[in-house]
Amino acid sequence: MGKLPFILKQIRKGAGYLLPLFSVVSIIVLIYDIGFQHSKEAKNLLETYYYWFVFIAFVLLLLRVDYIGVIKRKVKYTTIELILFFSFAGIWILQYFLRSFLIDDHPLRYLLDLYIIDILMIVLLFVVEISIGSLNLGKFSQNPAIVFLISFVLLIVIGTLLLLLPNSTNIELSVIDALFTSTSAVCVTGLIVVDTATAFTPMGQTIILVLIQAGGIGILTFTSFFGMYLRTSSSFQSQLMLGDMLNEDRMSDIFKNLVRVIVFTISIELIFAGFLYVTLDPLEFSSDADMIRFSIFHSISAFCNAGFSTMSDGLYDSTLRYNYSFLLLIATLVVIGGLGFNIIFNFFRYMKYKMRMLFHAIVSHKPLAYRPRIINVHSKIVTLTTVFLLVFGTIMYLLLEKHHTLADHGPFGKVVTAFFGAVTPRTAGFNTVDMTLLAPATIIIYFLLMLIGGSPGSTAGGIKTTTFAVTVMNVYSLARGKNRIEIFRRELSIGSIRRAFAVISISLLIIGLSVFMLHVLQPELDSTKVLFECISAFCTVGLTLGITPELHAASKVVIIFTMLLGRIGTLTILLALFRKVSTLSYRYPTESILIS
Repeated sequence: MGKLPFILKQIRKGAGYLLPLFSVVSIIVLIYDIGFQHSKEAKNLLETYYYWFVFIAFVLLLLRVDYIGVIKRKVKYTTIELILFFSFAGIWILQYFLRSFLIDDHPLRYLLDLYIIDILMIVLLFVVEISIGSLNLGKFSQNPAIVFLISFVLLIVIGTLLLLLPNSTNIELSVIDALFTSTSAVCVTGLIVVDTATAFTPMGQTIILVLIQAGGIGILTFTSFFGMYLRTSSSFQSQLMLGDMLNEDRMSDIFKNLVRVIVFTISIELIFAGFLYVTLDPLEFSSDADMIRFSIFHSISAFCNAGFSTMSDGLYDSTLRYNYSFLLLIATLVVIGGLGFNIIFNFFRYMKYKMRMLFHAIVSHKPLAYRPRIINVHSKIVTLTTVFLLVFGTIMYLLLEKHHTLADHGPFGKVVTAFFGAVTPRTAGFNTVDMTLLAPATIIIYFLLMLIGGSPGSTAGGIKTTTFAVTVMNVYSLARGKNRIEIFRRELSIGSIRRAFAVISISLLIIGLSVFMLHVLQPELDSTKVLFECISAFCTVGLTLGITPELHAASKVVIIFTMLLGRIGTLTILLALFRKVSTLSYRYPTESILIS
């Protein structure tokens, strides 16, 4: 009897290794199935594999159960795990009996032959196993920045391979172009070297959309969410790693924030996809399915600040650039996505408190005695900076482009297009005008807006609004002779100030190196266009003055690295390269140096 627990433990351990491996093999088989054209013999083999997949997965799940732990009530399985276990059992039994007793021409037999359920179960098992495995990343690396960097690189490589599948494209796509497109999608940039609308099939466009979604929110956000939900507990090391990536100090709030991010993102994208669908002209689409696909694609692309479009001319298409309702919805999505999840949730808490205070005043006829400080300094700085940049950008665009790109719009159209022109350079990348016709002064304004970008913790890029605000406040404090920065009756920490200037310095260095490399590789390119391209790539904007298709292979590699470095973040790169130093327990004598 004493050997039984040991044997069961070894069997469970073996099944624990085999199940993730089996899920990876199954997803590779699925990719091979949908990515290539097959002969009749190959299709028969694939169908046989799908049929036995469910049974093998069920057996491995059965063997991985800790029966002794369950009996002793030391192990508690979540609802999702139980649903997964019984789903595989039920589906295999159902398929076995239906295939045994249904005649060939029965409608249900036809649905079974499509193997849709099996394919969905393959994807579900793969997501579950990868998600659970993601929580173990902390064991291999003490530095969350390295894990974050590796996750993006891995996602880009997978995306490149998927885009190279024959069924993903309508053209013969080169490896460098596939890598460029995958990087642009994962880094939510929007720069393209091939036309998304014509070069990629619906399958290829779906792959790009998945890369945008995973890259915009962060692939580890998705996998960690499912992993923590599927496990009753996770290691403290894993929780610390997630806390660093989510900028969350309280361990109890990590999973709560993961749930909020996932639920809010999916909800807002679906809601706005419905709004976008209503604004579209059915005559411009071949079917309702195309309208739904178009709406979902642009809703996700806008919220993630990606700038990808399934139109060859982007939003400059004649059917869209005058659709002002559509443009306002896209702009709203871009702004929401660029604010940051922390800001949005902070305002949700504020509105919840206001409703509670109003209800209390109605019931008791007197206000609450205690008024907590809900809107923090970070939220106030981000909101004020965002509003200022939007107002400033809109006014400048109206003044500078009145006789250029705004000439063919009416009064309302001018305001909407100008507002959109102020929103899109802040890492969105959509264009409703011919970028090559912009006035030189407008391009300079775009330089500033692109460089600043969105807010920390958002889907946007750039040096971020807080970095810009801290820099301006520091200059103002120095001008007034102050030795610290004070705002909203709070003093900003010296660490925040040092980080802001480090981000600006490293960002300008990377952009400068990119510009230098492009001029070395292709000296014939216009300097203004090169600078615009490099800022757009690093700040994950996606706008271009028309030189992206002209880039040579080596120049594309430079832009690829620029996009990746810009999306990951300069401080993240430093944290990945250098080991953190603990707080120093000594100080040297202080001296001042001359800075003019």
